[in-house]
Amino acid sequence: MSRIYYFPKLGTKRADIVQVQSFLREIGHSVEVPSSAEEGFGALWAAPLGDDVAYALQGWQSRIMNWADTVIVSAPASPGTHMVAGHFVGQGKRAILFHHGLTPTNADLLFTEHAASMNDLLELIGGREKI
Repeated sequence: MSRIYYFPKLGTKRADIVQVQSFLREIGHSVEVPSSAEEGFGALWAAPLGDDVAYALQGWQSRIMNWADTVIVSAPASPGTHMVAGHFVGQGKRAILFHHGLTPTNADLLFTEHAASMNDLLELIGGREKI
């Protein structure tokens, strides 16, 4: 199964992040989220950080981006999140935009795959038979 880096949209509640993370693990995927998302901020660049903290997070971010073979981003995505997705695409990895039926923006065209619904997402990551 996939090694997934999951970026929830800004403002996503921690309980919702844990629910998605748990579900993806339950169907056989390894899943990580940005550290700030685990604190409920939504994405890595959502809050201003001091230099020392920012450098430490960048190192963690780099290790996770090299570990993961897939990034799943929930729309609307921030410019920083688009940069992460671009990094994945540049490495020949999957970048999936989960846009929940929202109209994708021009910047969203960089994603290799798009999912409008949970069923679409599950079909893309190979978990549909598990629900």
